[in-house]
Amino acid sequence: MLKNPAKQKSRQHGMPASAIALNHKFLIPIFAKGSALVQITLNDERYVVAMNDRHIMKLFKEHEPLTAGMHPIVMKKYSDFYVLSYKHLNLNNNEYGSHDFIEETPETAQFVTQPLHP
Repeated sequence: MLKNPAKQKSRQHGMPASAIALNHKFLIPIFAKGSALVQITLNDERYVVAMNDRHIMKLFKEHEPLTAGMHPIVMKKYSDFYVLSYKHLNLNNNEYGSHDFIEETPETAQFVTQPLHP
């Protein structure tokens, strides 16, 4: 999965390699290692990804406290897939790259890991 902080969009890692190569400066990988808070590394610093009820995302340094109303995005590992959640809602993506948070967990909300180098 990749996070684009400039556009506040998330995409599955399965996007075409040509699109990744073209936009590599704007995409930050989110490594799936198990159930945990979603964290990214940017400029050699680790950040927790958090969001509020208006769906405004913000990065907090790893040991920095969250501000009022902000809740961390959580990566949940299931037997065959991962889900990114905000409170009780799950991140759902469509084939055009847009996303929203929904209560269900359809296949479009399930992320599978892929090796970084085949």
